[in-house]
Amino acid sequence: MYVLDWEELYYLAKRYYIKYGHLNVSYEYCVLYKDTNICLGAWIKKQRELKKRNKLSEKQITLLEEIGMIWKKNKKNIIMISIGKLDINLQRNFMMRMVI
Repeated sequence: MYVLDWEELYYLAKRYYIKYGHLNVSYEYCVLYKDTNICLGAWIKKQRELKKRNKLSEKQITLLEEIGMIWKKNKKNIIMISIGKLDINLQRNFMMRMVI
């Protein structure tokens, strides 16, 4: 079994962020990477827990914040993420219509 390092898991989180525009990843969300099933949602949750316990480096915190990490979920954050998802979907639909 291949064990991923932090940078590889960050890369997967960044790919998710680029695709969906947020890191509000469900805990159950997994992705196949290098023939290994990676539970990205569990990793994101773990990063929140590690930050709470001061176990992440400043560089790791900065990198995660650059891709939209929300450290503490609350209703306002979830609403803003939902609006962002809606905006991305509207943009994609508009672009699809422009192509047709």
